[in-house]
Amino acid sequence: MIVTKQWCGGDQNGYYFTIKDGHLRWYWTNNGSCTNGTASGYDSDNPVIVSNQWQHVAVVHTGSSVQFYLNGQPINGHLYDGAYDLPIYNNTQPIRIGAYRSTGGNFSVLFEGDIDEVRFWDDARTMSEISNNMKQDLIGTESNLVACWNFDEPSGQDVLNVSSNVVNGFLGSTTSVESIDPIRMVSRKIVKRRFLEFDGVDDRVTITNDGSLNLTGDVTIEMWVKPQDFSIRRDLLSLDWNGEGLVGIWPVSYTHLRAHETGRN
Repeated sequence: MIVTKQWCGGDQNGYYFTIKDGHLRWYWTNNGSCTNGTASGYDSDNPVIVSNQWQHVAVVHTGSSVQFYLNGQPINGHLYDGAYDLPIYNNTQPIRIGAYRSTGGNFSVLFEGDIDEVRFWDDARTMSEISNNMKQDLIGTESNLVACWNFDEPSGQDVLNVSSNVVNGFLGSTTSVESIDPIRMVSRKIVKRRFLEFDGVDDRVTITNDGSLNLTGDVTIEMWVKPQDFSIRRDLLSLDWNGEGLVGIWPVSYTHLRAHETGRN
């Protein structure tokens, strides 16, 4: 998973954005249930994501449509279940980057690779807005910007939101150093200096649940990803079961809080 905000173990189903067999997938529900057939999903028509390369991905969801973008260009897709209806169910789970919490409470569908610059907007961004800004640093006061976690912190557990909402998170699942913390890496290309590396085993980022992050209307979610393996479903982002948020691509690394010099190829 790239990003998730859900947990089927407690009627806390919300949404996730992920890669499955090279396809982009956006999944959501209006009532929090995982069992009564009200969930909806949208897939890219073709496998568009490649491994070991940086790619910018975005999903734009309105009450009548979903549109994917890859590197600023629209990608064709189709509704495979449900309807486009909004709002998405506002559960009490955190946002998780790089991991999915299964019905039994364990973490699975972990992202392996690198993730950077996760942004939430409370409007339907246009193609020109996405393509013109995807390589630009944000100052945090842009109109309709709800969150931007750019992973630029040089060390420590904090994952800071540079938008005015100031909804922050942390590496792993607690504010203490853990083996499930993704590695802080140093970048020379794309957007900026730093990004996070996920090991696909148990690494994740947790973003504290907050009402300002509820998806009540049109929404755009975007980020940079460099997956190492997407043969299984890899969650980019989710809102999960206990009010914490995670973002990521599987897998994430065990080693934590190290700044490594690396090229961003």
